[in-house]
Amino acid sequence: MDGLATVLPQVHTPIYSKLQEWILKQQEYEATNSRAAPLSKVQRRLLQELEQTLILESAPGPEPQLGDANWIGLLHEYRAAHPRYPGEDLLFTEEMVPCVPAVRWRSRVALEEAASASFPDDRGGAPPSFGKKKDAKQYAAKCAVEWLRAQNLMPADGVRFPKAQVQAQMQIRTPPRPVSSVSAVASPKAPSPSPAMLAASAAKRQKLSSPDSSSSPGSPATPAAAAAAAAARPSSSSSPVLLPIGTVVPAKTASGTTGLPQEQSSPLDADERSATADVAALCTRLNWQPPIYKLTQDPQHKGFWSGYAEFESRPGASSSMLPPADAGRVENAYGKKLAKQKIAEGLVPYLARALEARQEMIRGFWAQR
Repeated sequence: MDGLATVLPQVHTPIYSKLQEWILKQQEYEATNSRAAPLSKVQRRLLQELEQTLILESAPGPEPQLGDANWIGLLHEYRAAHPRYPGEDLLFTEEMVPCVPAVRWRSRVALEEAASASFPDDRGGAPPSFGKKKDAKQYAAKCAVEWLRAQNLMPADGVRFPKAQVQAQMQIRTPPRPVSSVSAVASPKAPSPSPAMLAASAAKRQKLSSPDSSSSPGSPATPAAAAAAAAARPSSSSSPVLLPIGTVVPAKTASGTTGLPQEQSSPLDADERSATADVAALCTRLNWQPPIYKLTQDPQHKGFWSGYAEFESRPGASSSMLPPADAGRVENAYGKKLAKQKIAEGLVPYLARALEARQEMIRGFWAQR
C-alpha cells in the first residue's frame, strides 16, 4: 500500500495557493494596521458572490421548537404595560437568508431594557433560520421574553408583577421623573421641543391598536379575484407590528392556485400584515399622507402591470427622510394587486428608517429630562 501511495500523482490546484497567499496578506495587513484591508470593487463583488455561494451550499439546521405560546402577542402586552417613553413601539427587523430550494428568514427585535442588544443574540453564532417569516418573528419574541424573565423584569405567568413588587423594581431600575409622560404631552408648560409631535405619536399609536382598515374597499370583479383578496386580507388578530416586508408572491385563490402556473405559495401567513398595510400604518405614525400608487397595464400583455408610488408634498419633512423617487418601482408584475404589493415592499424599509429616526429623537428628548 505504501508503494502504491507513492505512485499516485498529487492533485494541485494553483488557484487555491494564490488565494491562500492573498488571504494571508490581507490578514497580515489587518493585524498590523488594526483596520480592514482595502478591497477593490471587483474583489469585493467576487468575495460577496463566493460568500453567497457558500451560504447556498450549507444546509439549514433544524428549526427550534416554539411551543404553543403566542410570543409576539405576549411581548406586545409587556411593552404596552411597561412603555419606556411615550409612543414606543416594538420594531422587528427581518433578514432574508439565501438557501436551496427556497429562501429562509431570520428576525430580530430590540428592547430598550437591553440597551444596544437585540434578540436573538448572535454571539454564539448565526441565529437559526425559518421557512416562514412568522416563525422567525415568534422565535425573536420568544428570546426577548426569556431574557426579560431571566432579568426579573417579567413574571412567568403574565406581564405584570404584584403592585408592591413593581414599585420596588421601579425605585431600583428607573430614576424618578419630575413630570409624568402624560402631563409632559398635555401641559402647555412642559419644556418639550415638540409637544404636538409627541401627542400625535401617542394618538396614532392608539389608533394602530385597532383592527387594520387600510385595505382597499373595492370588490374584486371575479370569484377568483375575490378569493385572492380574502386570502391576502389580514385577520383581526393581527398585531400592529411595523416590519420591513420581504418578497411577496400572488395570494392563493380558493382553488389553491395563483393564476400563474407553478407559482410558489406565499411565505406570509393569513394573519400577517401585507406590505401595503405596513406602508399605510407607517405613514400614519409619521403623520404623512399615504402614497398614491400609479399603475399602468401593459397594452401588449394583459394582466401585467408596472408602476411606482407618488407621495404628496409633506411640509416639515426633510428631504433625507423621503423615499427615493425610484423606491419600489416595479415592471411587469402579474396582477395589479401584486404590483401594488411589490411597490409597497420597496417603500417599507425607507419609511421604517424614518420612523426609527423620529423615535430616536423622542428617546433623546426623554433622556435629557
